Amino acid sequence: MTTTDTELMFEVKWGDCSNQGRTEIDRILFGKRDLFKMVYRVEATEMTPEQRQSAIKALTAWKLQ
Repeated sequence: MTTTDTELMFEVKWGDCSNQGRTEIDRILFGKRDLFKMVYRVEATEMTPEQRQSAIKALTAWKLQ
């Protein structure tokens, strides 16, 4: 989804034969000495467009200072 020198954001999907699964959007921020990982997870095989939009909005609201 997004990649910069200090940030990585991507979507991950897991599922099994019983159509159980989860989907998440992960955002990783690379600080000078630390790494910060934030995850927005939905217990479903697919996110709705509204869930995806909410996830991206929530995850990108957090900034390093």
